[in-house]
Amino acid sequence: GERVIRMHYANCNTFNADFDGDEINLHLPQDNLARAEGYEIVHADEQYIVPTDGKPVRGLIQLVYAACSPTRPGLLDASDHIILPPTIFKPEPLYTGKQASHCCCPQEQDGPLLSQLRSLKDWVQVLTSVLAFYTRGKPPLTFSCPGKTPADYWGKSSGETELLFFKGELLHGCMDKAQYGKFGLVHAVKELYGAKVAGGLISALSRLFTAYLHFGGFTCGLDDLLLIQAAERERTALCETAELRALRASAEFADVSMPDEQAEEQECVKREPAVRAALSKMYRSGKNTGVLHDMKCTGAMHPLSSDVIKVCLPKGQIKPFPHNCLSLMTVTGAKGSLVNFSQISCLLGQQELEGRRVPRMASGKTLPCFSPFDAGARSGGFIGDRFLTGLRPQEYYFHCMAGRDGLVDTTVKTSRSGYLQRCLVKNLESLKVNYDHTVRDDCDGSIVQFAYGEDGIDVMNVGYLREFSFLSRNAQRFAQQLNLEQALQATGLSHWEEEKRQKKLLKAAKGKAVLPSKGVDLPVNGVYPFSCLGVTSEAFGDALGEYVRTNPDTSLQASHKRKKKSNGSTPGSETLLDPTSEAGFRRLMELKYMRSLAAPGEAVGVLAAQSVGEPSTQMTLNTFHMAGRGEANVTLGIPRLRELFMTAAQSIKTPVMTLPIRPGMATPQATELANRLRRIRLAEVLQSLRIEEYVAVPSQQMAFGRARVFKLRLQFFPEHLYPKEAGITFADVAKVFQTVFMLKLQVAVKQELKKANAAAAVTQMSVAGIGGEEQGAAARGTPEGDGTGTAARKSEKEEEDENVEENEEYQEGKLRFAGGRKEEATYDAGDEEDKQIAAAVRKEAEGRGGEGEDEESLDASPEQTPNTTPSSASPTPGTTPDSVKGYGSKQKSTDKAAARLTASDMVDAEEYACEAEIVIPLDTPTLLMQEIAERVAVATMIRDTPGIERCYIVEADATGPTKVQTDGINFPGVWAHSDLIDVDNITTNDVGSTLRMYGVEAARATLMREVRAVFGAYGIGVDPRHLGLIADFMTHMGGYRACNRMGIESSTSTFLKISFETAAHFLTDATMKGTTDDLTSPASRLVVGRVVEMGTGCFDLVQNLDIGDLAVQAA
Repeated sequence: GERVIRMHYANCNTFNADFDGDEINLHLPQDNLARAEGYEIVHADEQYIVPTDGKPVRGLIQLVYAACSPTRPGLLDASDHIILPPTIFKPEPLYTGKQASHCCCPQEQDGPLLSQLRSLKDWVQVLTSVLAFYTRGKPPLTFSCPGKTPADYWGKSSGETELLFFKGELLHGCMDKAQYGKFGLVHAVKELYGAKVAGGLISALSRLFTAYLHFGGFTCGLDDLLLIQAAERERTALCETAELRALRASAEFADVSMPDEQAEEQECVKREPAVRAALSKMYRSGKNTGVLHDMKCTGAMHPLSSDVIKVCLPKGQIKPFPHNCLSLMTVTGAKGSLVNFSQISCLLGQQELEGRRVPRMASGKTLPCFSPFDAGARSGGFIGDRFLTGLRPQEYYFHCMAGRDGLVDTTVKTSRSGYLQRCLVKNLESLKVNYDHTVRDDCDGSIVQFAYGEDGIDVMNVGYLREFSFLSRNAQRFAQQLNLEQALQATGLSHWEEEKRQKKLLKAAKGKAVLPSKGVDLPVNGVYPFSCLGVTSEAFGDALGEYVRTNPDTSLQASHKRKKKSNGSTPGSETLLDPTSEAGFRRLMELKYMRSLAAPGEAVGVLAAQSVGEPSTQMTLNTFHMAGRGEANVTLGIPRLRELFMTAAQSIKTPVMTLPIRPGMATPQATELANRLRRIRLAEVLQSLRIEEYVAVPSQQMAFGRARVFKLRLQFFPEHLYPKEAGITFADVAKVFQTVFMLKLQVAVKQELKKANAAAAVTQMSVAGIGGEEQGAAARGTPEGDGTGTAARKSEKEEEDENVEENEEYQEGKLRFAGGRKEEATYDAGDEEDKQIAAAVRKEAEGRGGEGEDEESLDASPEQTPNTTPSSASPTPGTTPDSVKGYGSKQKSTDKAAARLTASDMVDAEEYACEAEIVIPLDTPTLLMQEIAERVAVATMIRDTPGIERCYIVEADATGPTKVQTDGINFPGVWAHSDLIDVDNITTNDVGSTLRMYGVEAARATLMREVRAVFGAYGIGVDPRHLGLIADFMTHMGGYRACNRMGIESSTSTFLKISFETAAHFLTDATMKGTTDDLTSPASRLVVGRVVEMGTGCFDLVQNLDIGDLAVQAA
């Protein structure tokens, strides 16, 4: 026979099976417990909701086009075996296509349903004709759900955009992908009638659709791709405007004037050389020019692509929808999307690689066939061609570039996302729901959440919990499902209130004082446990009360109407038993809430880790997103998740702070705030820089012989040209020149001298090593036979010994693991933070001094630089200012050259000029002083807010008021501008800074918001309960715990740490400290072969031994 595992198509999405070589593992249960778990896992009908976001995971998503057409053409007569009353009685009985879907309701499961459906002629639509069979004996379904097919395809007044059932009768609508998704038809059936009925419905629909395809067929032909002549002409005309649009966008970016919109194309083309020249200058002067230029041009080309698609689809097709099979397939969601259809018939559009256009070479060309810094659309990767008529070689190459980029990204991100998920699972695996509905850590019993997800609800039961309209319209079936009579007998709030009142009376009778109420009403869930019927979350209780009060669907009967019907009698248990009454429906929803609670023993930690790790595979590896403005970028994708979860980075790559403007203020105040916060560099007020170089003869003022003198003259703009909002004067400029600029200039000159001498020394050492190993050793000063080389060359076997811990840096906790075949090798390639830590340790081991301090001093402000002294007065001959002392190096010649550097400055307030003089020995290497001075002028700040580099204004929109976004973070610095900033609503994407400034609760909220933003950028839905649990776990100890091997150090379970990474380290540490493991964590119990105390293993069974004795006596 066929040795294969057969799988129903509806379950393929559950197992992520796509039949492209997938394999499946076969597990053989070894005991009854494993056998029971296996049955639960493979019970496909129960695996309908995915815990990630509570959406359905089963469905016939590639067969839905069979039942897409809304009606059958024409009307049917009695010969078509319709058993329902006709729509038209005179002059003869006629039936509609909707009634054809209800033509049969077989009394037995194997009835003549399929044979009767085969007798129908001209099938255009197969709908849920079996629904009445599977729901027989139960109240009928009343249900509505919007479809996936846009209204433009049916006609906005057709009524086919929404599937509507009323008491089991289909009134209008069509079956498409939406009916298999959340709140679709199958989901509604599962909610009301159970998983078994929903599974049978899916199976029946799959057989019906397959039978229909056998009868009618489904084929995409060439005529499905063609467009009418009018649409072709409009498409061609729009594509011809692409080059001009890109040229205008580039000209606007390069600040080159262009003719107005009514000018002829030839006049605009004449400006192209000027645009290319301006772009060439900008690209060679700024490193961010390419990013900003790409954003500008991409923003201009995307509307063009949208216009072309609107012209062609769907009105421009030769074969209209729904007769166009390709359009039918893509629009209904069976296979493909509108993007695929548009690439075939319309255009490919703008090609992007990692969010940018096609990259340019050093020459400024994107391909050799294009001009340098071409401003057109085609050279930037815009493809106006389509697959139907073919691509030109350049367009084909660009499209292949974009496709290859996606393949490489998919390959690389697999390991990153897999390691991220593993780190989360190992850190969160000990979290579970307890019988008091709290989430606790099994390792030490600490409480992470007082109620799972803050409301105690299981993610898989969230779906219809707040769909009051659907539940009230199906209240009869809803009451049968939950058994309302038993709900009235459950322990309710009235019982708890009575018990509380009796306790107070008892205390009063015994003479004990009863504390008076302070008038503060706590929420119900803060007083009573969730196991009490009627205890719900505040949000659910408010929403339910609002629905019952307003009754928008008029499906509930008010109490006063019931009093009239019952002749004024007081509503009692009969009212509560009626699910259509206000009191009965409220009690019914309270019971549903209680039954939707997360079950005790649920491994919510592992579920949260998988719910975050699995969707991360859909993200791009390295992505930067525009935060409000095109110039402001924030990290997204897997790198951002690693920052938030794995490393809990205290210093992130792209910190951003959002400053909302106070109510009543608008863009002018935001502009003023941005000017207050922005950096003003010395180079911005510098008009010209002139440098003279000459050789000076020895004099008494010089401690050395002949010298090279650089005389710098910095000419600044006059003071009346400074913008008023800048708030600076020339006196401020002169002060910064004398204090900061001169200091930075001396440090930069010393740094360049050291680099030049170090390069010369390296050249000499390499020449000395050419003579062979012995001569090289002699040149290095290493004596023969000292054993140093032997000690350095350890055997490979000795290096691989995992029990030897010789890395002192690791033992001190300074260095993360370096990889290789040692025990410390990580499962991941190591991120940039690993490299930074390792580099810092190596630098510390090599000794301080040298270039590192020079670089730090160059970037430091005068307040941060030690021993900073103004350089307005000339230094004493033969001495060096304290601010430039102490920069040691291994090359003595460099120290001597740097020590003999002298500097002086002068300020001319009348001419708005400043002069500086740098004197160095003549035998030092030649310096490019012009480049050094320009670099120092850019690095010198006249005024700035420390930590904030740039500011951007975000205009007010539907999401909020006008805001100012900053690159960088400085909370105290922005608090000083509280006259413009709404300081109570300041937000940032840096969790570590929020923790240090506002505390742990604000850090937790920031962490949740940032993770939501990461997933939201890709359209990925993750239930907030998972994100809240991870955030609570990382912050419940008062800090910001990382989910990596550093964070797992705080766990009390030694076996849990050993099973993660670096087993030898954790085992040695536990042995030396004498720690114990209580065997409460899942990892520790698995190590010793015990059942994990989660799920069905979190409770014990008590056997009544007397029953066995009685049985023996009876025998």
